[in-house]
Amino acid sequence: MAGLDHSNHFAPTATPQWPFRRWPTVDLPIALLTVSDRRSLADDPCGDALQQRLEAAGHRLQQRCRVPDDRDGTSEAVAPQLETTMDGFGELLGMPGSLDAVLTAWDRLIGAQLDAETLPCNLVRLLPRLREDPGQPA
Repeated sequence: MAGLDHSNHFAPTATPQWPFRRWPTVDLPIALLTVSDRRSLADDPCGDALQQRLEAAGHRLQQRCRVPDDRDGTSEAVAPQLETTMDGFGELLGMPGSLDAVLTAWDRLIGAQLDAETLPCNLVRLLPRLREDPGQPA
């Protein structure tokens, strides 16, 4: 357009490199447990998918095993081992044991919690605190 002075406008430049702190990659040893009375380790598409995702994320499979779910009481059996529960995640993820639920759980929750760059908090950065003696003062 005539009459406009564009001399004070900045010319486009390359994308700026923003300074940020990159957390070191932490490869975690992960145990993968399948609870099923219908699947074996040789026929476990959910376990296979989780193993592929955790290895693609740079973690290593420490152990993989399967136990039968002959009483459908896994939740009740695990509950006494938990310090904290997050109600509503089962409903969010869909039908337990389905491949879709497993992939949704990894893609939307678990994968980020095992990534050292997920801020403000994640399991990787909390691991030292999880290993602390609860009897010691903070």
